[in-house]
Formats: sequence, structure tokens, C-alpha cells
Amino acid sequence: MVISGDDHVLDVLLDRLAPLTAHTTENLEKIRRIAHKINGRVNNTDKNVKAKSLNILRKTRSERMVDIVKLFEKTRDKSTCTNLAAVIHACIAPKSGQTRKSFLKQLVELEATKIFIKSIMDLQSKSVGSPDVLLNELVFILGQLSQKDSKFSKHAEMLNAAKMFHQNLKNNIKNIKFISPLLKCFRTITRNETIVGVLLKDSFLLTLEKLLRENHKYLIKNKQYVILVILANITKKVTEENCDRVIRAGLMQYALDVFNTKLYTTNKSHPKIFSSALDVLVHISNTNNGRTALRKSNKFNVLYQFSIRCPEDQVYNSTMSKLCTVINVCQEKLLLLPLSSTQSALVFGLGDINLNDNDSDKYAGCDSDDSDIDDIEIAVAQNLMDPLIIRKPESVKFEIPFNYWKDRDDLILTYGRLFTEFNSETQKSNSANKIKSNKCLNRNNTSLLTDHHLNTDKNEIGLMANLRTCQTHKAAYLNIAKRVNSVSPFVKVAYPDWIGFNNDDQPLESLYNSDVHVSRNKLLSCLERSVIKRRDSGDLIVYDLDYLLEKVNDDDTSNSPQQLSNYDERNLGEKSGFDYLHFESRFECGNLRKAVKIGSNEYDLILNSDVNSMSHSQWFYFQVSNMEALKPYVFNIVNMEKHSSQYKSGMQPIMFSVKNYIESKKGWTRTGMDICYYRNCYKNCNKTHGSYMTATFSIQFPYDQDICYIAYVYPYTYSKLLYKCFKWKNSVDLTTTLFRANCLCRSLNNNEVPIITITSVDTIEKKIKDRHIIYLTSRVHPGETSSSWVIDGVIEYLCGNTLTAKKARETYVFKIVPMLNIEGVINGW
Repeated sequence: MVISGDDHVLDVLLDRLAPLTAHTTENLEKIRRIAHKINGRVNNTDKNVKAKSLNILRKTRSERMVDIVKLFEKTRDKSTCTNLAAVIHACIAPKSGQTRKSFLKQLVELEATKIFIKSIMDLQSKSVGSPDVLLNELVFILGQLSQKDSKFSKHAEMLNAAKMFHQNLKNNIKNIKFISPLLKCFRTITRNETIVGVLLKDSFLLTLEKLLRENHKYLIKNKQYVILVILANITKKVTEENCDRVIRAGLMQYALDVFNTKLYTTNKSHPKIFSSALDVLVHISNTNNGRTALRKSNKFNVLYQFSIRCPEDQVYNSTMSKLCTVINVCQEKLLLLPLSSTQSALVFGLGDINLNDNDSDKYAGCDSDDSDIDDIEIAVAQNLMDPLIIRKPESVKFEIPFNYWKDRDDLILTYGRLFTEFNSETQKSNSANKIKSNKCLNRNNTSLLTDHHLNTDKNEIGLMANLRTCQTHKAAYLNIAKRVNSVSPFVKVAYPDWIGFNNDDQPLESLYNSDVHVSRNKLLSCLERSVIKRRDSGDLIVYDLDYLLEKVNDDDTSNSPQQLSNYDERNLGEKSGFDYLHFESRFECGNLRKAVKIGSNEYDLILNSDVNSMSHSQWFYFQVSNMEALKPYVFNIVNMEKHSSQYKSGMQPIMFSVKNYIESKKGWTRTGMDICYYRNCYKNCNKTHGSYMTATFSIQFPYDQDICYIAYVYPYTYSKLLYKCFKWKNSVDLTTTLFRANCLCRSLNNNEVPIITITSVDTIEKKIKDRHIIYLTSRVHPGETSSSWVIDGVIEYLCGNTLTAKKARETYVFKIVPMLNIEGVINGW
């Protein structure tokens, strides 16, 4: 070999190699000799020579690696390819330090993955030379690249290389040195669903079974994590048939056996192993065969014991969450919510309307305020030429006729009342006695309306008609609220809404740092209840909306709107003879269906679902009274539906204390301790196999016998919106600003849907007819109250006196529908 002191030999060899790459056929012998010598340098038995050679390759110009890769791609000489692959192997071997990172990055940029995959496929199809040594080198290189190349699986898919990888695994099932890098490749390519489909059809599960059987001890000790990740990827979209194959192949048992070990440490690899094993079990539990097999395995006690002994370390948090999911989903009988029916307590009669089949294909689609609900209620035919198929619960027949195509005259007759600001010239001349035909209309003269369309007073919100600027907020708000139509019979107006408190001057709120120990204990309590089937018989129902509604119906009376008021200030300090909290939610935006006392200071709360529905329970807003100061009360909202929540990320519920407001004028504040969000043991009837989520928090009330309101986030009621419309209308300068709040339409329950117009008055220099229209909407999902606060801020800004607001009004006409789903908002969904 070359003596170690000669540091310039490698440079000379690389310089000689560069010009030869252009003509590989003519220079084949020279290339072969040079490649052999370069390989001898970088794989020298002398550690100093090897280190210096790798260092030279790392520091040399990037063209060196380009030349090597290009030469490998062009040449078909087995000896040259083997030597060049060995050089690349040495450069990216884990022990080569910084050299490895730089070379791997460069290989990814050169798309070397495609070159090496093609080479392996050529070796199999054309049998170019002896594939043994070269194949080992190429598989090792691909194993390293698979961890760095983000397009690795995409390249494998494009080259149809899935079967090639599988064939190599089958042919070398006992070759530990060969299958180790190959498994790294499978860990990456199985993230691709297309490749997974190909592998499953090619009996990949049988190969895995054989691999585990032949190399069980080695794979348990060294490659357990990689095998579990591959299994998790394969089972991600598992079908009943494929799940059955996984079970028969013993792969589910392989994942379960992980929890028989005593690896309860914070070793970096152990949390990953447990998490990947649970990923496999979660995916399997999505099928009937999987759930049945998991129940028959009798491993629930093992999993439960693992949860008890699991280290209280942050790295195990996701593991505990997955463990809870597996145990709850696979229970033979999940607990049912303590309700007579999961159907909403509130029912609204929709009547029967026939569907016009001729117009049905003009509209297709549906909207849902919860993307996590798997079983949607409306299914649209995939073929748009077919009649629209609507599936609804039998108790509700709701079919809408479709008639969306109207000519311009019809549109003006219907909607012209909402665009009267474009008719200033018509108003001045008073010459338009009727609507012109469609042919006479053009872009600059779009709305010539009859006199009755120009009377804007007739189109303004009716609930604002009796308001006076001299009224207090309480009087004005009550005037509006008592005339709002609701499905649920309201008994009061919520105090925070009645007084009109705003948190405008409140400083930024800090995020809550959850306590891992508390979350762990909550999960363990849930698991214990699920595994042992423990259900306390001494639970006490302290609030039941279903019972209250039945009582109203039996009495054949309803709360007259004029009776709505608020007496919280008068009722402060009153103590009942009972030792439990009193709840109330029968007010605008309120949502609480049932409250059950399950401990001395602990309550399970159940939210009401959307009207005529069994789903969409996320928003809560309720009143609490009869409390003792500084005693921790635990609230568990047990029928949350979304899989994730901001309560996991530091959000806290909000609370309004009536006594605190009277004494110090403080309103809504973030509150709550021991906050966590997890899957519980209650069956979600909206999903074939699934359970609800629990949002739990503890509150220490500051005063005895206080009256407090607790909500998901800051409420924004329909009555508040109408009051703000009245306020905005009377606060703008009418000489410069045009502000109008019209009724866009009426809801099914006969409530007015406001549409707000904001622009500058018409001037000679800047005519309204020349301005573009900006259309804004908000609150399509009633539980998203933050959107109402955003649109409130937008309107406040546009009504302001800043230069930018004036410029915006002079340039555009703003049409704003601040609350689309007013029925959802009113009734607390």
C-alpha cells in the first residue's frame, strides 16, 4: 500500500480521474486502476492514512464527489463500480465523523438515491458481474441515504423499486449484516402508502414473519425499534383482511411482547420502542378483527401495569395517551354517557319539504364545524350527474329545494335593497320609477331601483328599532335579548353579557404550564375505570336540562321573553341547604346539559349537542353558585369530541365572578389548575368504534356564595352583536361615513341576520359606484367565538377616525356579515 506520509497521492489520483469520466469506454482500464488505488487509500488498514484521505475528500472541492458519482453512473465495469461504491461507503460510514454529514448532504443534492436504486435493479435484471460485494455496498449506502433524503420513498415509488427491496430481503433473510441497512430503507419507504400497497400484495407480511422467526434474538436486541416503525407504517391504513394477516403472522403479538419487558427507563431508545409498539396497536384497533384479537390476547392488565410503572418522564407522555386510546377502544363494552339519549335535548321542527330533483345537481356539498367527526350526516353522490342523495336521521326530515340560477333582474329585486348606496344619483334625480331591464344595465350603472327600494329604514334590523341612545347598556341589552327567539326556553340574561364588560385593557395572558404528574394521575384514573369497569353508584345528578325541559312542557307554560332579566347581584350570599354546586345554562349562548357530582368536590359535566343532532359538543358556557371559597372544585367535561384541544397547549377556561366585579370591577379572567385533555372510557355513538375526550380542570373560587360564569373562551352573543350595531351606527360621523345595518335574511327560527355596510359618503371626487366591494363573513361555526371578536375589531377600526380607516372607506364599500350561524350562537352550540 501507499506509505502514510505521502499526503498528495490522493489529490493526484483524483486529478487524473476527473478528465477520464467523459470517455469511460476508451479509458476503462485507467479508470479501473485509479478507482482501485483511491479505494486503497480511503479503506487503508493504517488509520492515519485512512483519516488523512477522508479529510482530503472532505476538504477538497465538491466536484470530486460529483466526478465519482457520475463515473459510477456511467461505467458498467463491475470492478470499478465496486471500488467506487466502497469509497462512498467509507465516506458516509457512521465512524467517519463530520465527513459523513457533508458527503450525505452532497449525495442527496446529486440525487444519488435514484442512481444507486437503478444500479441494484440492474444487478438483479442483467446480472452484471458478481453482485455479492457490490450489492452489500449499495444497500449500505442506501440505508444511510434513507435517513437523510426526504425524497427517498418518492424515488423508490417512481422507479417501482418496492418489489426489488422485498426480493433482496427474502433472498438474504439470515444475512444479518445485509438486512440491517435494508431495514432502514424499509423504515423510510413504508411511509409511502403506494409502496405499502405494493408490498402487501407481494406477501411482505409473510416475509416479516419469517424474518422475526429466523432472527428473533438479534432483532429483539438490536433492531426492535426499526421493526416496530415498519409495522406501524404498514398498519396505518390497515384493512380488515390485512389486519387478519398481521395477526396470523404474529406481528401484533410481537408489539404486545414489548410490554412484558422491564425497560422502564429513560434510555433514549426505550420510549421510542414503546411509542412505536402502541402505534401498531392503535392502528390495529381501528378494525373489528384487531379489536377482537386484542381482547382475546388478555393483555389489558399487562398494559395497565405498564402504565402504573411507566416512568414519570416527559418523553413518556405521548405513550400514556396512546395506551389510554388502545385500552378504551378495545373494551368489549364502553361505558355509556348517563343520558336517556345522546340526541340533543333541544329539538326544532323543520317540517317536510320536497326535493326538486331537476335542480339538485346544481348544488353539492356540506359544511361541518368539526373536522374530527368521521361519520358525516350528509353524503353527496360522487357522480354530479346523479340526483343528490341526502341521508338524515329518520326523526328529522330536512330537504331543501334548490333554485340558484336567477337572471339579473331577479337578483336586483331580491338584493337591491342591500346596495342602495350605489344609487345616490338615482336618489337625486328621482327618475327611476321601476327597474330597468337586464339589457340596459352595465357595470357603471348596476342598481337603478324603484323608490321603495331606496327606503333604507324599512330594511334595518327590527330589534334595534326601539333602542335609544340615552339608554344604559343594561336596558338596551335587555331590550334586545328578551325579543331573541331561542329553541331552549331561557330563564335569565347572563350577568357578564348584561353589564357589557369588555376586557380591552387586560394585559396579555400567559400560557398555563401543565403538571405532568396531574395529567398522569388523571389518565391512570381513567384507565382504572375502563379496565376494572368501576362505576360509582352514589353519583348525584345536580343539574339536568332534559328534566327541566320536560317540566316546562308538562306545565304547558314557557318563559315569556318579557320576564328575562338578571338578579345575580340580589342573590349574592344566599346559601342553600345542600352541599353541592348549583348550575344553570338556560341563557343565551349557554351550554350545559347535565352535571353529576361524583366526589366530594368533583363533577362530571355533559354538554348539549347541536339541535336535532348527536354531535358537535365543544363549546361550554354555564353558571355556578353555592360554592365555598378557596376549596378546589374539579370539573370533568366528559363528552368533548375533537381529538386535540388548545387545553393541551396551555389554554385555560375563563371565569367571571359577579362578586369580584362588584368589588373591584374585574371581569373575565383565565382560571383553572390541573388542566389536561385525554380520551375517556365513554362510548361516542357518532363513531362506530370510538370514545369521547375529557377536558378536566380545577377551580378555587375566590368568594363564598358567589355567582360565577365559566366558559370555553370569551363569549360573544347575538344580542351583543345587535347592540354593537346600534352603538356603531350612532358613533360614526354621518357627514363623512355611511354605516348601515340591514337584515340580510331571517333564520329558521325567525331571527334577523345582520349585514353591515361601511363606506364613505358619495362625493364628486370619489363616487361610490366606482368603488370595489369587499365582502367579509364570520362565525360560520358558532363555537368559534374568537372570529366574532376579530370581526368586531375590524368593524371598530373601519368606523374609526384614523387616516388608514378613512382611506379604506373612500376606496372600498365593505359588506360584512358578522354572524352567519346565529341560531348556533344563540342556543350555545
